[in-house]
Amino acid sequence: MLDRAYAPSTWLPYFALAFDFAKAAVWPFVVVFAVASFRKQLLDLINRVWAMKVGVVSVKFYAEKERQIAKTDPSPEVSESIVRKLPKTPAIADGEKRVLVQLKDFPMQDHQALLVNAVAVLQLEKHFALVYANIFGSQIRALQSLNERGGIVGIDEGIAFFGEVKNRFPELHDWTFDRYVAFLRSNLIISVDDTTVSLTDVGRDFIQFVVRYGLSTEKHL
Repeated sequence: MLDRAYAPSTWLPYFALAFDFAKAAVWPFVVVFAVASFRKQLLDLINRVWAMKVGVVSVKFYAEKERQIAKTDPSPEVSESIVRKLPKTPAIADGEKRVLVQLKDFPMQDHQALLVNAVAVLQLEKHFALVYANIFGSQIRALQSLNERGGIVGIDEGIAFFGEVKNRFPELHDWTFDRYVAFLRSNLIISVDDTTVSLTDVGRDFIQFVVRYGLSTEKHL
């Protein structure tokens, strides 16, 4: 999960674990909720489809001719088989109750969009937690400076900043600029071409993530 061990007092291992656990719990819930809420629309749109599988969840749809002789409601066996495959602990059950209470404040037609958005946010923040676990403090400060400069600087300015970082940290003496930015590029935080270094949309959200959770920029290197 994390690329290297971190002391429990940093809370990062728990943060990443919580996102892994929540991700596993939310996706099946979204599938079941969407199927239950939009069954009629789904059947009308794909009445020629016999079966569909999403992860470990399989849902069967009747063709138009078969639907004429099928029961109006889905069979209990299908619904029960889906429910049995969902992760369920007392903590998850309490969380589901809170989600259902919160959803009552919104129109039914908005529920699917709300749940999908929640999953997207959850996935992005898990990504940011793992990035923060491995990023250098100097890289965070570089991202903040890049954001203050409008999100883009010349490649020469980026290389000059790296030169200053090398002078402060002997551990980076043998590093090149390309190696220093490789982690940020591979995690879609910045983009680099022959002339510029640019902050991506993901990078901007990462900076907000650091501020929102009050994370320190005084990390090693």
